[in-house]
Amino acid sequence: MEENKNEKVEEEKKVNSEEKAENTENTSKVEEKKEEKEEIKVEENSLQDNTNEHVEKVKNEAKETIKQVKEQMKDVNFKEEAKATKGFVSAIIKEPLEKVKEIASDTSNKYFKTAIILVIVWIIAYFFTTVPFNSLKYYDFGKGLWTIVKAIITPAISIACLSLVVLIMNLKSENKKSLVTIITSVTTAKLPIIVSEVIGLLGLISSEVYKVTARVDSLASMLSAVMLYFAVKGIFGLEDDKKAFMKFAIIYGIFMIVSLVLSFLQIVVY
Repeated sequence: MEENKNEKVEEEKKVNSEEKAENTENTSKVEEKKEEKEEIKVEENSLQDNTNEHVEKVKNEAKETIKQVKEQMKDVNFKEEAKATKGFVSAIIKEPLEKVKEIASDTSNKYFKTAIILVIVWIIAYFFTTVPFNSLKYYDFGKGLWTIVKAIITPAISIACLSLVVLIMNLKSENKKSLVTIITSVTTAKLPIIVSEVIGLLGLISSEVYKVTARVDSLASMLSAVMLYFAVKGIFGLEDDKKAFMKFAIIYGIFMIVSLVLSFLQIVVY
């Protein structure tokens, strides 16, 4: 009788001990989950803060760039600027990679006005080579207007989108650059395409010129990609070719995604 009583007491103690251990384990799990939730919340808040900070930086850079464009275009002497642009293009032709590196490393933005002039030249050339003037009269008003607007804004959008991608990637870099410097560098890298577009104006004289200009376009795209690679290398201050290539590949990949999205609006950026 006494033995049964002792066994029963032992069993109760064992059960109580197991229940206590289980409660302790459950409490521990609850605490762990609570800590995990707190860590996730901290990470989310940190990510949100970083995102807000980056967005604010991009906004500030955009505002500053617009301000710089307005200042640069005040009292423009087109004769002097044409001469400066000609000298700039000649320097690029003579030493393209060295000049691209110099511009990408420059913080004085002395070439920014020239870059603006080059974009204007590209807009004019692109407008006359892409707007179908002969068939435009057959378009309805909306389609005709969009065709004209699209031809005017496409070169600027191409420069702006690529420059913004580079800027966003550059925000975490130790070698930070302003949007003005990045736009100047990207525009310089696009110089072969701008020249190709100007040569394409010959197509207005004869359609047979297309046989030549098509090959020039292909060569220009290849040269522009090479120059952009060295521009990225200079902007980020990268000496290691492997790191520079990966950075360039990521930037160009993101730009291609943006290009795909814009293509649904019939805007072809390159």
